[in-house]
Amino acid sequence: MYCQNCGIYNPDESKVCQICRTELVCEEKPDEVRISVDLTQYPLKALLRSWRGVNPLLMIFFVPIITLLWCFRKVFRKPFFTTVMNGCHPKFHISCLEQAEVVHKKSLNAAMSFLTQKGFELFADLEDFNMSQGAFQRLMANREKSVFATIHITRATGKVSYITFSAITRDKTLVSLSNTYGIPIRYPKNLMIRYVPDLSLNALYEEFLRCLSQAGSESVMLPLGKLLPLTYKVSCFSIQSGLRQGFFFTKGAEKSGEQSDSASTCFFHPFNAAVRKCSGCGTALCEACYTPWGAHDYCEKCLVSKKAESPEQEKASLPGVPEGFGFAGFGLRSAAALIDISFVCLLTAAVFTGIYYSASFYASKCFPLSVLVSQIFFVGFSLYYLTVPARRFGRTLGQKMLGLQMIDRDGNLPDTVAAVIRAAYHLFSCLFIFPMIGYLFILFRKRKQGFHDQLSDTFVITMPSRAKSVISWIALFFIFIGAGGFGVHKIMPIITMFRSDFKQEMALEQKWTYPDDSDKLWDYAVLGDRCIVSTTACLSALDTRTGEILWTAGNLAATSVYAPLEKEGTRLVLLKADKKEEKKFGLFCIDSESGAVLWESAVEAEEPAVIFDSQSVLVHGADLVQEYDLNGILLWEQRFQDKFKIEYIETANKNILLARYSDSATDTEMATTLTYIERFSGKIRWEEKNSVHHPGYAPGNGYQFFYKDKGETALMYMPEQKFVWESPENILVTAHDEDKSSAVPFRFYTWKSGLLAGHGAKIFSYPPDTQMGCLTDAFIVLLPEKTKGNFRQGVRGKMLLADKITGELKASYEEDTWLSVACVAEDASAIYLLARVSESNAVNSEILLINKNTLELKRIYLGKNIPLPKDDCKVFPQQQLVFIPTSVNIGGYALPLPQN
Repeated sequence: MYCQNCGIYNPDESKVCQICRTELVCEEKPDEVRISVDLTQYPLKALLRSWRGVNPLLMIFFVPIITLLWCFRKVFRKPFFTTVMNGCHPKFHISCLEQAEVVHKKSLNAAMSFLTQKGFELFADLEDFNMSQGAFQRLMANREKSVFATIHITRATGKVSYITFSAITRDKTLVSLSNTYGIPIRYPKNLMIRYVPDLSLNALYEEFLRCLSQAGSESVMLPLGKLLPLTYKVSCFSIQSGLRQGFFFTKGAEKSGEQSDSASTCFFHPFNAAVRKCSGCGTALCEACYTPWGAHDYCEKCLVSKKAESPEQEKASLPGVPEGFGFAGFGLRSAAALIDISFVCLLTAAVFTGIYYSASFYASKCFPLSVLVSQIFFVGFSLYYLTVPARRFGRTLGQKMLGLQMIDRDGNLPDTVAAVIRAAYHLFSCLFIFPMIGYLFILFRKRKQGFHDQLSDTFVITMPSRAKSVISWIALFFIFIGAGGFGVHKIMPIITMFRSDFKQEMALEQKWTYPDDSDKLWDYAVLGDRCIVSTTACLSALDTRTGEILWTAGNLAATSVYAPLEKEGTRLVLLKADKKEEKKFGLFCIDSESGAVLWESAVEAEEPAVIFDSQSVLVHGADLVQEYDLNGILLWEQRFQDKFKIEYIETANKNILLARYSDSATDTEMATTLTYIERFSGKIRWEEKNSVHHPGYAPGNGYQFFYKDKGETALMYMPEQKFVWESPENILVTAHDEDKSSAVPFRFYTWKSGLLAGHGAKIFSYPPDTQMGCLTDAFIVLLPEKTKGNFRQGVRGKMLLADKITGELKASYEEDTWLSVACVAEDASAIYLLARVSESNAVNSEILLINKNTLELKRIYLGKNIPLPKDDCKVFPQQQLVFIPTSVNIGGYALPLPQN
């Protein structure tokens, strides 16, 4: 039974509550009203966001319905789609999240990791039955600061939905902050309950501490026996306040405050609403507790006695069901429906084809007539097909092929009224998506009745066959996957039309462009002053200054182009799929000066990719690595047969580092195997299985950064598998500065500071709230720091210029919403930066020109929503030209450089 003081469930034999030690009072029949929550008080985006963890198939059906109902009820200011609270008194169970199978471990561990770092420790696990769907709560306590944190986990998805920080002060003030949306209930001053959605955990905690400091009194630490009763009273007070203020309402009552009949809760499950009463003893029963028998519903106890009195009555409930038959399930009935739909559509297509070719002998414009007649035929024949066979034979063609039969409650064939009702429901479902939900009732009803079956009081029976049911489900699965893939294939071009990346506006005057309108750009690579462009028609080499076509190769169309890592030399590698077999590829090495093919070879790897430099060519797939010399001779290959797949490959350290990750969906954490291979022999130097290290930035010369699962950073000397130094935090190294007199890097640059390479000591830190944007020969360009929540949107602030050696701030530029910046050119007098700036719903691209002598900044606007690749754009100051290759076209544009 539930304690009336703290809401905790206790075993029936208990006399006092196991938490608060209050005497328990047993109520023989719980009778309390069900409370519904008016979801029109939530923002629409909060409702839609709550469905993120739900099955995508259900989202397709329910999200549009919720949106329409929300808009409709928002206009009329009445409750619409609601969630149910099981009474005015919340109900909790003591639980253990470690044993709960539905809990999503990854999201829980992420929240626990943060709270543990802040000094919180486990206080208690609760299971909340207040809402109809149920939820878990993990209560954490920071005894040093006397504050509490509650991790809320939705039972439906098992994921952490939000976090609540709370504290009780000495003057009996409750301070509570949650990073979710909440009903805007008005609370008294001593209840400082706030909802701040979409805040990160760290931001939420900082805001909570700020609010707690404003409360004006020190927080106190309460034991569980005093904390839970207080929480229970606040929850009850919130429900009563919601009822008084019109946010909650009893079942059947409108927001105006009209009273309605109370709905009782289930006698056996007090946290569920009662939907039936036992015909024998009158006990209130929930959906899981009642059993239909004959024309009545019974509880388990009364059902046993009724069956003992009349064992033949169970069969009498549907006397016409033949011996050995059972009710047909969703899979079989769906397969039969697909057969019927295919039959009607094929017959309609035959009618259209016959009329079209017959009428073409007499009229030139016969298409509209054929469409009109075929549509009339489709509607008329569908009505006939859904009505007459059901009335005369009790089955359609699809049902006959799968051994299904329609009957009424007495076991006879459906009458005319029942057949018409079923046909009308089918046609109504074709016009509107909402009635299609009625077909899903088959999955949950004991007699496998959809809503159309209930309306017509009919049943569909069959001889039970496991093989037939399994085959029908498999067929439905493949049909669904195929239809979904076809739909995505057709819809994606429409979606991309509305993407900002495809609404490009170039502000500069165009000097030249490639390819022509007749060609489709496939791939490109920039090599020195040349750009090798692959289209669906040919492979061409362009001069990046003038756009002049230097040579063309028609036999190398639609190839993936790979330039060497050093961006020097004249060789290029191409990868081309075989026309007959798309999974087979050919490897070509060409001379970029003439376009001549130097050598070619077949590739065995599936979905291959290429990395090459001045020493060799490396081809790798999911589980295969091959190396060719520059003359096309295969030196070696390594094939891995375990469950790990190659997802990272690094060749900057002369030898080869592979990071192979597990593709098993059952792993709670993605396993890793690191493999270090000698470059020219293919021999494995060392291998680290079940590694906690993940490869990061590679400065070269045998050195590689690794990041651990716990957020640590380590620099390893790869040939000896030896760590040079380690850092207890993720320092995010992104660049380095080499010592010209040594093969070892001299400095490392992270997002927040500069480090000495030898031992990782910090040389300097960037100014607060800034991070590294890019490096030039002498400077570090700093941008406003982006947090995780607004990483793509950018943060408004000033761009700074700091000395590369000392970190000293040299210049500060105007404030803007900077997204990214990259150095694309530099000469003796100026630095040219490529910048992306956020502006409302667009992304502007600019060239930033910094005078090296005066450090003056001048901005040249390029255009809007241009997907610029920072590594391939080139600026030619003497020609006043900027070379811009994108995924849509490649061109040269006039760059209006300011006069000195």
